[in-house]
Amino acid sequence: MSDLTGVVPGPSEIAGLFDWSTALETLRTLGTDVAAAPSVADACSAIQHVLAGNPCDIPFAALYLLDDRHYLVRMSATGVVPDGRQLPTAVSVDENTGPWPFASVITTKQSADVSQAVVLPIRGAPEQLAGVFVAGVNPRRPLDQSYRAFFNLVAGQIAAALASARANERERTAADLIERTHAEATRRESEEWFSLMANSAPVTIWMTDVDKECTYVNQAWLDFTGRPLEAALGKGWTDGMHPDDVERSWSTYAKAFDRHEPFQMEYRVRRHDGEFRWVIDTGVPRWKSDGSFAGYIGSAVDVTERRLAQEALSTVSQRLIDAQEEERRRLARELHDDVSQRLGLLSLRLSEVPQAFLNQAKTSIGCCRSRAARSRIWLKTFTTCLIVCIPHVWRSSDWLPPRMPCATSYRAR
Repeated sequence: MSDLTGVVPGPSEIAGLFDWSTALETLRTLGTDVAAAPSVADACSAIQHVLAGNPCDIPFAALYLLDDRHYLVRMSATGVVPDGRQLPTAVSVDENTGPWPFASVITTKQSADVSQAVVLPIRGAPEQLAGVFVAGVNPRRPLDQSYRAFFNLVAGQIAAALASARANERERTAADLIERTHAEATRRESEEWFSLMANSAPVTIWMTDVDKECTYVNQAWLDFTGRPLEAALGKGWTDGMHPDDVERSWSTYAKAFDRHEPFQMEYRVRRHDGEFRWVIDTGVPRWKSDGSFAGYIGSAVDVTERRLAQEALSTVSQRLIDAQEEERRRLARELHDDVSQRLGLLSLRLSEVPQAFLNQAKTSIGCCRSRAARSRIWLKTFTTCLIVCIPHVWRSSDWLPPRMPCATSYRAR
């Protein structure tokens, strides 16, 4: 707050003319609260709020600031202007608008009185003006020295608050600039580190943006394909691909890209010597710090030797299977021939047996069968007799206890 020594009148001068108690509170608030505003816009809003709290001393007010076009732009306003006069929202500093002597105040850098109002200059840098301040005068109070001193002090506090707000803006701008510069340096350092790491990797590395366009390939890719960097960017990476693999590979890449999913695909790409080599290309989505999608990053590895080894191994396996099948067929043929020979020899030997011996053997076998049949009949008859007679014998014996149940089981054939 500005020093009031020599400005505030004594008790004899204040009596019945001007009440400094409310005025001092207004000045104190302007010097403390408004000065802490982080920007000019915030300061103007705070000034409007403070002046609106003292309608007795300042019935209405408006603050204008100069812009780069030499126009006065109204930044804040409070109260109602009497007599239907309007405060313009913007006015050129080269002309007076209606009852308001803005051009005169800017030119002379001195305050000017109008009906029930005072227009005061707001000073900025040395020998320069920041704007003008329109303050309404209480019609019940004379515009004496004390009242004018109060308006000058308000204008001075406003100028100090605006200067502090501009300083805060410059500090914040400088801090933001330092932060952006540091972030940019960190980003460049990170990019240089990533480029160094990627160019030192033994595999090819690539990056794409959100439009599926390639934005980076490392030196390994350039050395492998023998093509310049400009030819690999955008969709140029598909130019060196085998024609039979382009549609399939692009479809795999596009589907994974639209779903933001990892992918892996194999395709052939022309090496710098013109030979097509098989590569496995693996990609994963990239995300920014705020969680938004940034594109893809991936790598490609030459797997031609591995595919050739797999093909050779598959050929050897097929040969082993074919050899086993041939061995099984050979064993089957030998077994068939051996069994056929043995059966033929058996038939030959059977044909050499005399017919009389065979007839005798048949007769003996027939006799054995007849005897076996008679034996079975006799055994069955004997068993039946035993089954019928034994219970009668037991019941007629004295040594059997009376009323003792008797039961037997047998199986007849």
